[in-house]
Amino acid sequence: MRINIYGDSIFEGVQLQDGKYTRHRELIERFETENNVLIKNRSSFGSTVDKGLARMESDLRRGSLGNYTVIEFGGNDCAYRWEEVAALPDGEHECITPPERFAMIYNEFISRVYENGSWPIVSTLPPISSHRYLDFVTRGGLDKDAILHWLGDLEAISRWQEKYSGIAAAIAKERGCPILDLRSAFPTDVEEKDMYLCSDGIHPNSAGQKLIFDKASEELVRIVGAPSQRGA
Repeated sequence: MRINIYGDSIFEGVQLQDGKYTRHRELIERFETENNVLIKNRSSFGSTVDKGLARMESDLRRGSLGNYTVIEFGGNDCAYRWEEVAALPDGEHECITPPERFAMIYNEFISRVYENGSWPIVSTLPPISSHRYLDFVTRGGLDKDAILHWLGDLEAISRWQEKYSGIAAAIAKERGCPILDLRSAFPTDVEEKDMYLCSDGIHPNSAGQKLIFDKASEELVRIVGAPSQRGA
């Protein structure tokens, strides 16, 4: 059994420790060993859905996909260029990948997986911490009050990221793809949720990565072990 993963730093196991980003691949390796599967993890720090699709197309030119292909994007797609927002807090600003384009490319991604004989599995996004994230992006001197003025309220950050997770889940349901619901593994209470996130408010810490591993192990074993019918 082979599984390909296309995603961002969440599935790359990135954590912020002592001011530096480090990669932890131990849980992926453990999943391979415990479940007797071969995982080709093509997740990359900072990746958006269009970059992920381009990476998969490059891989396809050199070979085939695995039996299953996990897709996890949205966290970078929904981000804004905060220096521009801080400079023009009354202006209009567009995120890296607007929702309509995100949905279009996500659908194309799924179609290409189906076309190449693999079964797509769509992952939702772990939640983020609005206050930690804003503190992190303004740590270099960006005007936090200006950004808050543009946002309207602090939790708009989390709601916007949640929207992208919801878009991915809705597309998966429409296209008949299994959903790997990582988001549901995390607490909904703000203070309790923070216990599982790094100081940047985005990346799960070691405890958060353990939540992801346990949820992914449970769900992937269920999905891979269930009979599947390919469709588009």
